[in-house]
Amino acid sequence: MINSNGIDREPGQKHVLILDDNQQLVEFLAVRCRSIGLAVWTATNADDAAEIIDQGSPDLLILDVDLQAYGDDSFLQFLDTQEAEWNVPVIAMCKSADLDSAYRVKNLCTYYVHKSPKVWNKIKLFSSELVDLTPSLFGQAGDENNFQTDIL
Repeated sequence: MINSNGIDREPGQKHVLILDDNQQLVEFLAVRCRSIGLAVWTATNADDAAEIIDQGSPDLLILDVDLQAYGDDSFLQFLDTQEAEWNVPVIAMCKSADLDSAYRVKNLCTYYVHKSPKVWNKIKLFSSELVDLTPSLFGQAGDENNFQTDIL
């Protein structure tokens, strides 16, 4: 992913950066994103994510809304301050389904997804809206229900 020459970017593919401190969730989402044709970069901390965004310019960012960045700010708040430099659509995941979290994400103009056993269904739907994915990459109807996970 990050090498001495920088970020590898596959030509002609849409790229997603998945940022969460839960490595199992990152790996789960990476597999699912690849299954619909996205090239995937992953990070488990703010520094790596910022470097990837600077070098690789992802087409989509999926992140944990509560992941800390610099100081007391979440990475999502930090990203909002960098809007002119980093114009990346964001899907923000949150552990709790409370209104405060939903409003915080909405105010930052991102998509909100509750971390639940059905997290992939919502991410898949939003991804298709935010990046131009060929419909044939989505597989058969109901395909997402064939994948079980106990990591969430």
